[in-house]
Amino acid sequence: MTAKIYRFPKGATKQAAPGKPAKVEKPAALARPPRVLLITGKDEAREVFSEALGKYGCEVTHYGLDARYYPAILLDLFEKNRFDVVIPTNLGIPFVYLPDLVALTRKFGKGAGIAVVSGWVQDDFIAELARTPRTVFLQAPVRLEELASKVRELAETPAGRKEQLPPLNVLLGDAKDNLVAPCFLDWLVARYAGLREVRGAVQDSAEQILLIAGYKPVHLFVLNLTPLWSPGTPFADHIAFAGHLKKRFGKPVVMISGFPQTEIKGRADAAGVDACFRHPLDLEKIGPVMDGLLNVK
Repeated sequence: MTAKIYRFPKGATKQAAPGKPAKVEKPAALARPPRVLLITGKDEAREVFSEALGKYGCEVTHYGLDARYYPAILLDLFEKNRFDVVIPTNLGIPFVYLPDLVALTRKFGKGAGIAVVSGWVQDDFIAELARTPRTVFLQAPVRLEELASKVRELAETPAGRKEQLPPLNVLLGDAKDNLVAPCFLDWLVARYAGLREVRGAVQDSAEQILLIAGYKPVHLFVLNLTPLWSPGTPFADHIAFAGHLKKRFGKPVVMISGFPQTEIKGRADAAGVDACFRHPLDLEKIGPVMDGLLNVK
């Protein structure tokens, strides 16, 4: 099965006016330019990506792979070169080859960071990437500034370097066999990969959450407000339980609900809940909110 292929529209990179050099805001310079291997098919996005990364100070080797021969080609590239970051994409390449590209990079890439760019989203693949050190996932169409920023972050985090921030312990409440909290945890792991290790557990009762939080430091509580998950006594409902967690432990408390926010947001705010998100989640909007709660820049 082939994946959705995203092609950048014409004019994706603005040309400077005659006589005026293009103005590109670059992050602080590294000791040397990051060496990047860009893997695409025969797609116009290859030139767009290469140009954008070059403007941000990266040395880019781009390769349009013929999927029939990519294992031998990649092994030869990794044997002769050392890359700081490898960008496997499904731009012009069937999505089915992406997991193999990632696996080969992890095995033979000499510790290179991995930034996967895909126009096709598959939950189990993204969850696996979230558990892979020094690996990020970016869904196409991707903002080129964001891609360049992630590449530089990976290049600045050598393999084996200790995390700059202490681990983030997250305790989540959700019904058994419900995927909302586990998916939220996978998203947190992926979002802060390379910046902060995220450790989490999902529990389906208030008693277990209180028991764990009583002997283990917890930095963030996430509760999925669903009729299937009962906080139990002595708490009247989920919001009362969330308020108790906030008052007792003083850590950020986030609630997720499929109900209209007008029905619960006022009570949640009064109980001290730090953020209340509507399901299905809009990750672009909640990302900055979580950054603020966790003091991650």
